[in-house]
Amino acid sequence: MHHDDDERKWTNMHFTTRKTATALALALAFTGGGAAWAQAGAAAPSAEQPVPIIVPIMAPIQPADQTTAAIPVRVNGQTLEDTGYLGAGGETMLPLRAVAEAMGFELQWNPETYSVDLAKAELFTTVKTGENQYGVDKMLKELEAAPALVDSKLYVPSSFFGDILRGTVAPGNDGISITVQEEIKSAHTTGVVTLVRDNDGRRSLQIRGYGADGIVLKIDDQTEILDAEGNKLEFSALSIGMEVEVEHYMVMTMSLPPQTGALKIKVISALAEKDVMGTSGVIEEVNQKDDGGVSVRITGLGLTDSSPEDVVLQIAEDTVLLDVDGKAIDVKELTKGARVVGFYTPKLAKSLPPIGTALKVTLVAEADEE
Repeated sequence: MHHDDDERKWTNMHFTTRKTATALALALAFTGGGAAWAQAGAAAPSAEQPVPIIVPIMAPIQPADQTTAAIPVRVNGQTLEDTGYLGAGGETMLPLRAVAEAMGFELQWNPETYSVDLAKAELFTTVKTGENQYGVDKMLKELEAAPALVDSKLYVPSSFFGDILRGTVAPGNDGISITVQEEIKSAHTTGVVTLVRDNDGRRSLQIRGYGADGIVLKIDDQTEILDAEGNKLEFSALSIGMEVEVEHYMVMTMSLPPQTGALKIKVISALAEKDVMGTSGVIEEVNQKDDGGVSVRITGLGLTDSSPEDVVLQIAEDTVLLDVDGKAIDVKELTKGARVVGFYTPKLAKSLPPIGTALKVTLVAEADEE
């Protein structure tokens, strides 16, 4: 993790209480910092000694009460080293990180909000210390208790791993048993690529629109990328303007645009030009020429750093016109007020706005009826 931006928002504070040691241990547990002590052979700071650290000013450190002995936890038959406990309200609380990782989830600690993001394939949710709100199926749900911080670890109700992470939770006399079913439910979606992103290894595509429109597809090492003949492609071969068919998880995030994981990406067609620019927005003007030609002025957002936000595109005979499903449309459907994505080459007339020839135009949404 990179903490440069975080540190500008935090304040140096010195604590000598056990809460300080708890906060430090929690941050190290989620960022891997605890391993540095072990590798260096140095002893971890004592909870009773002053420890200078950087923590959020309003860090919600509220250790919960434990009323019973440790409760063993098994995931898919394997007993975990970490255990749970029975909360003051009678709820069974289990260690979030240990159980979720055993279920195959990736966790990311957010130090500013004292929350944890959990992700596995199509499933994504966030747990925030002290807040009894858990996201599931695009809704917020309350469980028996809020996430609690105990001895530097976050604990959540056992029902979280069933209701939210979709495991099967079975309490018994010898502890809690959790099983995970790996059934994958997928769907197929076709669309034109409007964004290709690789942010420090976090790769994604956006199709069927730009900005709040369309779908963002997360790509990992397991995602299969193929050309039209079924040959394997690298992620670097993907570019805006391509028409693709994607097999992806059915469940998506509640964000705009929604996000989900891609299982397979097949390139149906690609533009012949290597350098492609694009603008996503609303058609502000439609001009009919005497020779029957048509041009449209699109105002919105550039798809690349060099793409203008305002551009006039000539519709040529070989311009590909599609709807978001990849079906051919007539030029008459490009009307004022329609939301579109236009693709073109960098060869633009130096005018205001610049003028070019459209390679492809995707109709995202028709003009609203007045």
